[in-house]
Amino acid sequence: PHPNDGLLYLWDEEQLSWSRVMSHWDPSSPGAISKIMAVANLTSEDTFMDIGCGDGRVLWAASQYTDRLIGIDVDAKLLAEAAEIVPQAQLLLQDAASYNFDAPLTLYSYLDYATFCYVLLRVKASGQPIKILHQATPEAPSFPVQPDESHEVSGSWIYVWNTAA
Repeated sequence: PHPNDGLLYLWDEEQLSWSRVMSHWDPSSPGAISKIMAVANLTSEDTFMDIGCGDGRVLWAASQYTDRLIGIDVDAKLLAEAAEIVPQAQLLLQDAASYNFDAPLTLYSYLDYATFCYVLLRVKASGQPIKILHQATPEAPSFPVQPDESHEVSGSWIYVWNTAA
């Protein structure tokens, strides 16, 4: 049976099962990273999480403000690159849709629309005070929960949600 959890799957004829569809890695531009850090307004007390962290470039930028870093990705090769750039980060090889959001943090994502909407709803349901920054190119369609603010940068948009405990 299809998982029917709101995420995108394709039938894998070889495995005779449903396979989760992951978007390809598209790194954030230096201009977008600067804007992300300005909007995040991180302090040394904050925990910063990058979902789909790729090679760690956004985590590295965040490391200039805080040592509390978490990177999640499904690509072991990219996580190995991130470990070289930000060795102090906690790096997790897993699907962001399965992460348990159980603590306050600032979360950044540049995920595909379907996966991000699923993560957004899970974060909102967690009850944790989490600031969410999501980058979308071009302007994304409407979200299941409307953002509190949006910022245009270099042809893409950064959307922000602030959840309360």
